[in-house]
Formats: sequence, C-alpha cells, structure tokens
Amino acid sequence: MTSARFFAAAVVVLYHYHKELSPLKPDGSATPFRELLDRGFLGVTFFFVLSGYILSLNYLEKFRSGSADIKSFFVARFARIYPLYLASVVVCIPYVFFDPSKIPHGNDIVNLRNNPLSAGVMYLLGAESHWPDGVGRLTVLPSWSISTEFFFYLLFPFFATIVSRLSRNASKVLLVLVAMWALAYALMFHFASLSRVLFFMDPDRVQIINDFIFQRPVSGIHANWPLFAVGMLTFKAFEGDLSPVFQKWLPKLFAFFLVVNPLWYVLQPPELKTELFFVTKFFDALPLCILGILWLHKGTGAIHAWLGNNRLVLLGEISFALYLVHSPVRLAGRFLLAKPLGIQETSPLFYVPLWALSLVISWLAWKYIEVPARGAILSSWKRRQTAKQPASV
Repeated sequence: MTSARFFAAAVVVLYHYHKELSPLKPDGSATPFRELLDRGFLGVTFFFVLSGYILSLNYLEKFRSGSADIKSFFVARFARIYPLYLASVVVCIPYVFFDPSKIPHGNDIVNLRNNPLSAGVMYLLGAESHWPDGVGRLTVLPSWSISTEFFFYLLFPFFATIVSRLSRNASKVLLVLVAMWALAYALMFHFASLSRVLFFMDPDRVQIINDFIFQRPVSGIHANWPLFAVGMLTFKAFEGDLSPVFQKWLPKLFAFFLVVNPLWYVLQPPELKTELFFVTKFFDALPLCILGILWLHKGTGAIHAWLGNNRLVLLGEISFALYLVHSPVRLAGRFLLAKPLGIQETSPLFYVPLWALSLVISWLAWKYIEVPARGAILSSWKRRQTAKQPASV
C-alpha cells in the first residue's frame, strides 16, 4: 500500500500536467488521452479512502479495546503531515508577489494581499478548505486536501468509537448507506436546489445553509468525509481473512473496474462531463478504490512482490512530498525555464526535467524535513509522557 501511494500521486501529477501532455484539438475538443488525464483527480479520492483504511488498520482495535490515547493519536498525525505542509507554505510565499495578471487564479493573489492576516492564520491552522473564498489562496499549492485531511483527523476518534463496535455485516450495510449519501450529495449539488427541498424555511436562512454546503464542494469536509468513512468501513467490513471465493475474484474485479471506470467516463458526451465530475469523485470511483485497497492489502502474487521492492516503497514514502511540490515546481519552470528559453510547455524538454526535479526535491524534503521533524516531535512527546509517569517503587 505504501508503493501504491506513489502511483496515486503520479496520477495527480499527470492530471496537473494535462495541458502540456495532451493539448486540445484545433476544434477545442479533447483527445481520449486528454480525457483519461482529466480523470487524474481520482488520485486524491484514492488518498482519502486509503487514509481512512490505514488509520483504521492502525487504530481501530485500540479504540475498540479502550486503549487508544487520543492525545498521542493527534500528536502522531500532526508530526506526520504538518511540518512538511508548513514548509511548503513558507516556500510558496514568493508566489504572492508574482504579477496576478500573468499567473492562473491571479484574483486569489490579490485577495491574499488584501487579507494577509486572515490568510496567514488560515494556513497556519491548516484550514484552507474551510475558510471563506474571499481571503485568497495559494492555488499553486494543493493545501485544500491537506486541510481536509487535518479536519478528518479531528473527526476520526468519534468515527472510530462507532465503527470499532460494528459487526462486519453492519459495516457492509453502513458502507452502502455512506456511498448512497455521497451519491445523493453529488446529485443534489448539480441537479437540485435547496430552495426547493427546504421550501418551508425562510429564504434567507436557506441561502445561508446553501452557501455553507455548496460554497466549496470540492474541498470541504462536508463533501469529503464519506470518502474517509468508506475507507474506515471497508477495513471493518472485510476485517480478517476474506472468503475463498472473494479472495479468488478480488483481482479480477479490481482489473474490471480499473478498465471500465475510466472508459465509462471517456465515453460520456462532452456536455455531461462537467456535471459528472462530482458523481465521479464521490461515488462511481468508490468500488475501484475499495477493491484496489483490499487487493493491495490482502492479495498476493508477483505484482505484490514487485510493489514490495525497496525502491518503490521509497517512492511511496516521498509521495506526500511529491504531491506538495510538483505544482510549485511546474509554475517555477514556466517562468524560469519555458519563457526565458523559449521552450514550449507541450515539449518534453519542459515537463520531463520538471518531473525529475520534482522527484529530487521530494526526496530531499522527505529525508531532511519530513522524517527528522516527525522523529523530533514524536521523541519529544514520548519524553514528556515518560516524565509524567510516577517512578516505580
């Protein structure tokens, strides 16, 4: 599963390079390859489901037995993500001083300049996806998903207390219900209006509710919590050994959805693709994520042996750093490489060196920031806990 994190991050990188890798046709339509690249946002969906699954693997039994230390859980989560997240925010500060007219989402830069204190607090708290749109954002940094992850960590002890006490069959039922909730949310966002559903309420109050739910539907925890919950319920529903029949069919089912899921999206009429974005992100990719994670965790075979290769595992370890750095590197390459040297951004001379540089920077960030900071925080916490224990008689 560690190695798989790298491939999920690579899918997101390709998604963000879709314009360079596959430009639109002269008539403005997308090639089939471009449409496949445009589906790369599912790498983040996979990360969210995987996060719920792995946290359950590590902590659910502790919550069931009552031996979980919630403070230690929060410290471990903080140490795992926050230092590298904060370092990436600091590195991206010069982005604020770019000419807003020459970069994507320049209006966010203007808003950041106008609200420096609010923006600073927002990023220090890791709350980018839960802040008003008018504050402005470092859109070059995918911090919305990191802040969504932070918020899920706050919810995890509550979810874990409930899920840890469920039976396998109850977990499967709840898994279906959560998936249906995710589908209902996506459909409601695109095809319904709360003013029709909440017709009995004051219109101004309905508008406040509507703004809260749909203001930032891509990044808000109210939209993404089902993805984490699906990961948790998947672990609980299939805890222990799988049945021989399911174990036999698991790789075949995963391969089937791995082909059919992207193909289904590519074959949709262009006018439906935008409307299907949320259905795809929150619902129809869930079987693929569930089966993929189960296959990675409980399957065996030559592919699993290959994924266990130390080099691939290392790539999986640096995947978090890769996810954070690739967009800033891409933007820097546009201003420092493409424009000064006259290199087309669709040329391999532009994006291949940037990919290599992103991997090098990711490894350096993992080795010299992420790992040392995590070790220092956890060691300090353990020393404090040990100091609080009474001396043995």
